[in-house]
Amino acid sequence: MFSKQHEHVSFIPDLSPELRDEGDWMIGRLRTFEFLIDVSSFAIEPTSGLLAVGTSSGSIYLYGGAGVECKITLPQDFAVRFLSFAVVTSNIVALDDNNQLHVWDLSNFGGPKIVSTTKFDPVKSVLTPHPHFRHSGPFRCSSITLSPSHTHVFLALQTGEIKTFDLTCFRKSPYTVPNLWKLHIKDMAASGVPIAADLNSLLLLEVVIHPRDLNLVFVAYTGGVILSDLTQRSSVHAYELVLPPGAPGGTGYGIEDIFEHRRPEVTAIAVHPTGHFFAVGHSDGSIAFWAVDDQEKPLLVRTIETVDVNIVDADGLETYLTEGKPNSSKSIRESIFKLSWSGFSNSADLRGGDTVLTILGGLLTDTSPGLTTLLLPPFQPSEPPPGPSTALHPHFRDAMCRSIEPTKSFFYRTSGVVQDYLLIPTSSPHFSGSFDPYAIIFLVDFVRSTRATEGYLFPPSGFFTREASSSDRVESRAIDVRTLRLPFSLSNGNAGILGGRLISLEKDVYHLFIGDRSVDERNLVLKGGRAFADQTKQNELRLSKYQPPRILMTYHLNLKVQFFDVSAQLLVSSGTDPLQNHFPDAFPTMTIDLSDVVSNATGDRIFFPDKETSIHSVEVAPEALEFAVVLNTGDVVVYRSSPTSPNVANIPDSQITPLKQVVPQPEKRLSPYFLIPAGKGNVEACALSDIGFLAVSYSDGSLLILDMRGPRIIHSAVVKKHRAKPTIGLSGVGHHASHFDVVTSLVWTIAPLSKDFEARVRLIASCSSGDSEVFTLVPSGNPASWKVSGEPITIKGIWDPIYSVVIDSKTGALKKPNPARLAASLRPTPKDNSHSFFLVVGKKGARCFTDIDGDRIGKAEWRHKAGVTQVAQLVEHMGSRALVVVTEKNEVLTYSLPQLEHLHDFEHALTSSPLLTIDESGDFVSWARSPISGIIDSATYGTLFDIRRLHAPADLDFTNINRNLAAQPQPVSLGPVSLMGSWFQTAQALTGAQIDDILGGPDRPTPKKPRDREATEDAAMSAEAGVASTAGSAAASIAASAAAAQANIYNRLTSALGERGQLLGNLEESFSALEAGSKSMVAQAKRLAAQQTTKSWFGL
Repeated sequence: MFSKQHEHVSFIPDLSPELRDEGDWMIGRLRTFEFLIDVSSFAIEPTSGLLAVGTSSGSIYLYGGAGVECKITLPQDFAVRFLSFAVVTSNIVALDDNNQLHVWDLSNFGGPKIVSTTKFDPVKSVLTPHPHFRHSGPFRCSSITLSPSHTHVFLALQTGEIKTFDLTCFRKSPYTVPNLWKLHIKDMAASGVPIAADLNSLLLLEVVIHPRDLNLVFVAYTGGVILSDLTQRSSVHAYELVLPPGAPGGTGYGIEDIFEHRRPEVTAIAVHPTGHFFAVGHSDGSIAFWAVDDQEKPLLVRTIETVDVNIVDADGLETYLTEGKPNSSKSIRESIFKLSWSGFSNSADLRGGDTVLTILGGLLTDTSPGLTTLLLPPFQPSEPPPGPSTALHPHFRDAMCRSIEPTKSFFYRTSGVVQDYLLIPTSSPHFSGSFDPYAIIFLVDFVRSTRATEGYLFPPSGFFTREASSSDRVESRAIDVRTLRLPFSLSNGNAGILGGRLISLEKDVYHLFIGDRSVDERNLVLKGGRAFADQTKQNELRLSKYQPPRILMTYHLNLKVQFFDVSAQLLVSSGTDPLQNHFPDAFPTMTIDLSDVVSNATGDRIFFPDKETSIHSVEVAPEALEFAVVLNTGDVVVYRSSPTSPNVANIPDSQITPLKQVVPQPEKRLSPYFLIPAGKGNVEACALSDIGFLAVSYSDGSLLILDMRGPRIIHSAVVKKHRAKPTIGLSGVGHHASHFDVVTSLVWTIAPLSKDFEARVRLIASCSSGDSEVFTLVPSGNPASWKVSGEPITIKGIWDPIYSVVIDSKTGALKKPNPARLAASLRPTPKDNSHSFFLVVGKKGARCFTDIDGDRIGKAEWRHKAGVTQVAQLVEHMGSRALVVVTEKNEVLTYSLPQLEHLHDFEHALTSSPLLTIDESGDFVSWARSPISGIIDSATYGTLFDIRRLHAPADLDFTNINRNLAAQPQPVSLGPVSLMGSWFQTAQALTGAQIDDILGGPDRPTPKKPRDREATEDAAMSAEAGVASTAGSAAASIAASAAAAQANIYNRLTSALGERGQLLGNLEESFSALEAGSKSMVAQAKRLAAQQTTKSWFGL
């Protein structure tokens, strides 16, 4: 019963009337989040903005516009080795670890649909696996290559052959390429120039399509590079790097065969955007630059630090011979693993402007992990003077050499060893996906043999300034080298989640918390696809609007704290419009990065965490926007909303370290405030209020109470009471062990006591001994200075408390201290006649008291088989409240309030994780660790009341993918070209349709006509009420625009000159619809091939 001081309360209210039936509870899964720590491949579709990420477990994750996220799985659990988008056919193409090529159709409404799986069996060979392949394994497909201009896939087999696959017919095409390097060796031997027969030189690494001529492909073997003509089925040039005796090469002088001819193996290739020269990476860490027209001598051979390593340096060789020092382990250079050569839309010259060469590898072993980028000058030579007739005029050769002399360089330092990278183009898929990139994503080694991703803006700051002709969305991104914000599952994979907390907020506090939701310029720009809420769930959609807003807070291995919006309202759109927000939706301006504190530390009292430092927990005061980050070292760092005025200059308290010297980044809303250094042991409990008070308890029994307005410590003491817990001694006689008590649960409130009717600020500290102490804080003076009033009041509670809360006796609402309650408590008013309940939960039971220190009205002890408490939370549903306890035995126990009557027990796999957070509405997040790495790799977002909750995945529509591709880049001359000359040269280039006919062969089935974009959209959306009309309006608008464009002859003629390549392709596609035209075209291609054939691969 209530205490006698409140005699007008004649009964104990029941706060759990709507939660007493078992049917009122229903545990259910709403969403599952997977954090990718086994990434094996990735690909980007830049025209629309789609990112695909493959994993070693056989899954592919697609990320696009707002709400567009889905998972597709391979038919068998093989690792996804290579991924690519087929832009022309709207397909995703994946090659798995079992040499199976899988194709999915993106035009299927609802999500991608698999349409083909084809096995490419390895050919028996005497070749041995190559040590420099990133994906080890004998006789497999070493790469796949797609072009945005045609519909065939090139598959490079390690045996040296090239296979082709037709994406319009979903079949293996008859066009194959034999081992060109093997044929080259035979031809050289027949001509009297034998080459050392090294079987490993025959391994095929990669096929790179010429950036401006679809008929030419660069085929990289470990022995060298072949430029091949698809139409003539012949080799045009062969490029092989041979180091003369005495040349250092990439390995330097300390090698045994320094005085022999050496042929470092090829490991990577990248072509300059003009297509006139290219770079080849080698196993010794060197890079050779070649002119396409000169196979005899490279333009330059260099390492990252040194040039001309293919030339004998007499002084360096003499020093080596004199000293005779071999290379140390630190001077060993790694191979070049990957190269990319990026052009940018920063020049009016058809040959382009500045370029950036991206280099993975080539570092010395003692170098920090990362990736190198070199800024190279434009290749824009003038007309050559008269000179000798050679394959490459010396004037152009000199210009090429000047254009590969770096003007700037930058090294991206990463958290782990880089295994691969992906450039993110602004919009163009041409030039091997490396044209005009604004970002780069790394695949890095993570902890415990895992691999995750991290992103950065690209190119580095200071390389050059993008002109106005570049996309507006990335112009401001060339400011500095900063991290790129990736989708939720990618960013949290690399960050390494340690835990988190789900928080439900009032709407006004929610809007204060999220602030201005402006678009962050460091987000990866993904706009592909659209997501629609399931219109068959109208009741769920309607009720979702009344769910409380929710925030998910996560803390990570990299000492960061992040916040995400997981409100149900994000899953609801207006009418039948697509979703407008991601789920979860990040709050990047609220991110807390403790590395800022470390890097800006200038005082001796600033903590310097080592590699073992991690975040233990985070306390949140959402209304005050203040946060306390507790570290496993015992340090506590307090953040607050960035103040308009600087922090207090002097803090007299020696136990507080100010962080005024730490300047947050301009876009950050939070800044470091002060630090409570370690020194009292580990932090056992921490409580932060919305009214500016903080309490911290330590393992040595001490308790600190701080007024953060100073900040200053207003109470510091060690709990003097000794804990008397029965133990068994060696003699078997029971005795009591004595030591200082430890506070294990803290809670702030503004409420009266049973004997103190004033609503005051109070801190309840519950100790492991079972005693709880109530501290009352009172202000004095003007301005007010807070202090602890008198001695604390002791309450007999429960052993080993882990959770405590104060609730209103009528409504059950939490009596949290907030500015409104604080202002009311400071006003001179009559005695507060309201009542409250104090609930404290321990490891084996719970107690409930009236008015904090009044009579006990509730008691619960859970049975022994249930185990000890892992999580306890007061939840509210349908106006009723109950206590929920989750035990170590995976049992969910529920109790009524305030009398703690046992209601129901549940067992559910969703709540089996020891890392569980439950909010006040009954929603929860359960974190799961990988059984292999021990790292959190997934989280389940669920609820205890899965009644008319929206959890079905959104329907996805990828039919808004942009098919209006830029025309295939046409060849450019070495020197300045007139407009008319450029026209005739471009007209000679083969189109993608012609290449498809050559690769598909004479018996190629007639390709299916691509479905009209608007018709596809109408058909896909007809099942959704109201959506078909939207698509129809769009189709009508586009049709009207097309008709207007056709009526305007002037516009058509002027656009034809600028897009002549695309015009030719469209004409060929139109003719192919006619049977007679198709046969004529094929015959013409055959006659052309016969007339131009000068050399056969087979020597005929």
